[in-house]
Amino acid sequence: MQRLRVNTILLLALAGAVTVVLAPAPRSEAQVAYSNAWTSSADIAEAQRILEYRGYLQPGYKSGSVDDPTSHALRAFQTDHKLRPTGLLDTETFAQLLQHRPGKDSDGDGVPDNRDKCPNTPNGQAVDENGCPVLFEPGTKTLILKGVTFATGKSDLTPESQEALKPVAASLAARPDVRVEVQGHTDNTGSRAVNMRLSKARADAVEKFLEANGVSPSQLTVKGYGPDKPIASNKTKDGRAQNRRVELDQIQ
Repeated sequence: MQRLRVNTILLLALAGAVTVVLAPAPRSEAQVAYSNAWTSSADIAEAQRILEYRGYLQPGYKSGSVDDPTSHALRAFQTDHKLRPTGLLDTETFAQLLQHRPGKDSDGDGVPDNRDKCPNTPNGQAVDENGCPVLFEPGTKTLILKGVTFATGKSDLTPESQEALKPVAASLAARPDVRVEVQGHTDNTGSRAVNMRLSKARADAVEKFLEANGVSPSQLTVKGYGPDKPIASNKTKDGRAQNRRVELDQIQ
C-alpha cells in the first residue's frame, strides 16, 4: 500500500514538470504577403503612377492608398509578371514595378524623353504615342494650319509661319504611314486665275518646308484651290481672313 502511494506521488510530480509546447500554426500565403506589404503612401503613389503609365490603372484611384482599383491593377500586373497575385504591394512586386517606371519626361507630355520624337511640346498640347502633337482629331481628316500666314500677294513663309509648321513637320515625320494633301486657299479678292496660282504657290511653300524638316515627299501631295472652297463669308474682312489659309487633308 505504501509503495502504491509513492508511485502515485512520483507520477503526479512528473506530470507537473511536463510543459506542453504547441507549435504555431503555419501562416497562409495571404498572411505572409500582408506582412511583407508596403504601407508607405509615397511608395504606393509611385507604384500607382507606374501602373497607370503601363495601362494597368485608370484615373480615379485614391493616391497613396491600395484601394480596390489599385488592388485589381496590382493583381493584373502580378499575374502578367508571374508573381503571386495577391493584389498587395509587396516587396517583390514593388521591385518589379520599379523596373517599369517611365523615364525622364522633360516637357511633361506623358511620353518619356527616350521615346519622345517631339521634345519641348507646348504645355497642354495633346500628343500621340510618339510625344508629337495630334494633328487630326478623331473623326476628322482636315487640319487648318493655324499661324501659317503670308504677306499680301506673296507665297513666302514668314518666320512665325515656320515656327508654327515645325511641330507639324515633326508629327508627320514620326508617322510615315500618314499621307496628306497640302491645300492652298484664298478669298475671292482679285481674279480667279491669280488666286489659283497664288494658292498653289503657298501650298508649295508649305510642302517644301515640311520636306526640309524631315517629312518624306511620298507623304505629301499639293493642290491650290484658289477661292473655290471658302469656309466663311467673303463679304467681311474676318471672313476673307479665314478663307486665306493652308490646310492638310488626310488621304485615306
